[in-house]
Amino acid sequence: MPLFRGRRLRVRRAAVPTARLSLLLTSLPLLAMAALAMLQMPEQAWVWAALALPGLGLNVRVHQHWQRHAVRRVMRELNQAQLAEQARQAQAVAEAANRAKTDFLSRMSHELRTPLNAVLGFAQLLRAELPQQQGTPHRHLDHIERAGWHLTELIDDVLDVSRIEAGRVALRVSEVSLRAVLDEAWEMSLPLALARGLRAEPRFRSSADLRVQGDPVRLRQVVLNLLSNAIKYNREQGELRIELDAPDGRARITVSDTGLGLSAEQQTHLFEPFNRLGREHSAIQGTGIGLALTRQLLQMMGGEIAVQSRLGEGSAFSVSLPLAEPGAAALSRGRVLCIEDNEVNMLLVEQLLLAWPDVELLKAESVAEGLRLARSCAPDLILLDMRLPDGSGEQLLQALRADPASAGLRVVALSASAAAEDAQAARAAGALDYWTKPLDFERFRQDVSRLLSGA
Repeated sequence: MPLFRGRRLRVRRAAVPTARLSLLLTSLPLLAMAALAMLQMPEQAWVWAALALPGLGLNVRVHQHWQRHAVRRVMRELNQAQLAEQARQAQAVAEAANRAKTDFLSRMSHELRTPLNAVLGFAQLLRAELPQQQGTPHRHLDHIERAGWHLTELIDDVLDVSRIEAGRVALRVSEVSLRAVLDEAWEMSLPLALARGLRAEPRFRSSADLRVQGDPVRLRQVVLNLLSNAIKYNREQGELRIELDAPDGRARITVSDTGLGLSAEQQTHLFEPFNRLGREHSAIQGTGIGLALTRQLLQMMGGEIAVQSRLGEGSAFSVSLPLAEPGAAALSRGRVLCIEDNEVNMLLVEQLLLAWPDVELLKAESVAEGLRLARSCAPDLILLDMRLPDGSGEQLLQALRADPASAGLRVVALSASAAAEDAQAARAAGALDYWTKPLDFERFRQDVSRLLSGA
């Protein structure tokens, strides 16, 4: 009897390993998949492991625990994938909205700049024609020009906000006299400083002139912004100073005031767009984008901006730029072809070039006529409006570049659109530069003279 029982027991014990062996053999493919997944897809390995665990002989409770863990992992990954897809779709919608906004601003800029070009252009022509002793008409023209340029700057500010968001700001870099930039910005800011009773000290005028490589309009914008802040946030009867020096081989402009000053916490957020550092509820007007734009513009020109400030004592903003060697003097002679269908704009260019008797002006009002004159007369410079009645400026540029006889002609695009995309398209089509309307007469003359000097 004991022997029989022992034999029966041995038979039963032998059957258990056989069943487990069968289960283990059945689970081997799952185990192999789990091992492979652990190596190639660690995040999904738990699923295969949970399915293969019975082959290891673990009890059902442990197996269910691992299955629940695997299900939670899968659900978490699905949620993450869903959130990532939602974020991608939201980003696509935001980018589309930003493009639509940029297109709208570009069209509005073009529509506003076209009449402004006429207003400011003829105001400058009237100033040149009036005798200097007629003080009252000149003062009236001053008001017209200041209002017109102020409106132009407001348009530019709106576009600059869009460009900051898109990371695109176009520069026209040339050799610039910092003394000239500072003089112009100082004279524009001085009436406001005096109106507030500030003691204004243009110390830069006692320093040697320094020249840098930069965009003169953008540099003036930088200095005007610093001066505007120093005046707005100054105390009544305070001090305003602007200095120019060149420590460590770099030009440095320093604008100092004795105004509100900045705390250490405010300085950490100083260059954030639209952040007015708690002063948005004060009577001082502003948008909070000036310093953010200033730093971005300086970085694009190889410059830097720094601030030293103490709350209640004032601030000193320093701008540094790499120095440049003086360039050669420009020669105002040559042949200029202006392709422009707007009679007012053509008249302005003609009046501007009349001051140079050695500059011959050729006129065309269409793509076809412009191509004919460009190929037959080989002008030293072509001023090309980008919107013509029989085609676009890009089409004319492409036609010029396709012909070996005209491929080397220098072309500057003129447009009332200040959109970076339009400027890039013109340059990609072959334009040497891209100038926006309304035209600043002084800068226009300087740029034309500079380009003709290589003729």
